[in-house]
Amino acid sequence: MAVTNKKKTTKKTTAGKYLKQAGKLLWAEPACGHKIADELLRDAEEAVAQLVPCMSESNDEQATQAFFALEAMVMAALNPECSSEQCWALVTGLCQQLPAARDAYSRSQLIRYLGLLGYDCAVEALRPWLNKKEYFEVTLLALRHIGSPSALELIAEKMATAKGSAYTALVLAVAEWENDEIIDQDQMRKALAKAPENELPALWNACARCGLLFVAEDLLKACKGTSKATKAAAHASLALLISRIYDWETAVSLGQQFYQVSPVAIALRSWFDACATDITADCYEALTDAVQEDDPALRETALELLGRASDCGVEVELLVEFAGTLQSPSAKAAMVRMLGRHGKMIARPFIMACLWDKEPEVRQAAHEAAENLQGKLDVGNAIAVAVYRD
Repeated sequence: MAVTNKKKTTKKTTAGKYLKQAGKLLWAEPACGHKIADELLRDAEEAVAQLVPCMSESNDEQATQAFFALEAMVMAALNPECSSEQCWALVTGLCQQLPAARDAYSRSQLIRYLGLLGYDCAVEALRPWLNKKEYFEVTLLALRHIGSPSALELIAEKMATAKGSAYTALVLAVAEWENDEIIDQDQMRKALAKAPENELPALWNACARCGLLFVAEDLLKACKGTSKATKAAAHASLALLISRIYDWETAVSLGQQFYQVSPVAIALRSWFDACATDITADCYEALTDAVQEDDPALRETALELLGRASDCGVEVELLVEFAGTLQSPSAKAAMVRMLGRHGKMIARPFIMACLWDKEPEVRQAAHEAAENLQGKLDVGNAIAVAVYRD
């Protein structure tokens, strides 16, 4: 009889080992806490097997200790110096204990841990929970964090039969892989046709990230809409889509359509970037027109892009010639400053001539530009900035 009691006592003592260590973590100093977490990690599978049954959404004393210990183990495993064997053991233990979690809150935490650890071997363990509504979001996030081909495969498998907001969430997830073949275009078209307005930006973004050109027509239409939020989302997705198109003519053509439909800064930049090192005559004309616009964002963007234009096939002489035709003092001053920042000495005669412009704003800009080009001005030229000259 005494022997039997002794065995039971020994078993109870062993079973409580990891929970006792977890209790010490709560008020431990950082150095001591790291040491305890490392000790738990050395027996990861056994520790997880004991701690998971103690987890509970009630957050009683034992549950708090268990959550704290598991979190510490995960953080320790994420340390680059942690051995792969210990990480593997922790992931294995978490996968094995997923079905044993006492409630949805506890299981969601385990799923979150698996996502943070990012091991591909966890994908199969997560599969059944992706199909359950209460775990869908946390499981999808975990799979996104894992980011492996098998995680993508599982998300795509679920996406094939999903509808509504679930489909939107899944398609956003697969878009992170930027694979243009993973999204079924017919299914996406149906989703776009049925989606409420608040879900359209997410679907547009997913299409754009994967370079799905068929969505361009929808985006151009949305750019003409009345909702500011929807237009902004369409602008962002259209700009992203253009950046994902690798055919030069297609990208430039869509960039031009974008700017014609919605003449704003992001559209002008998208068109210019699509041109790359071979800016078109139409794009250059749009830039020079935009410099004279009242919209400050558009005007400043145009000036910035003109500053880069000489790297895209535009001669600096053309920029100087254009600057000389400007009637607006503010536009001319902005062009002069841009030419100074550009650092091309070929613009120096024009800039020096602007020191004697009748407009103080232009003279000040010429002063700054000239000093950018050649350093501090001599006294004679510096005086010109302060003198009114007809």
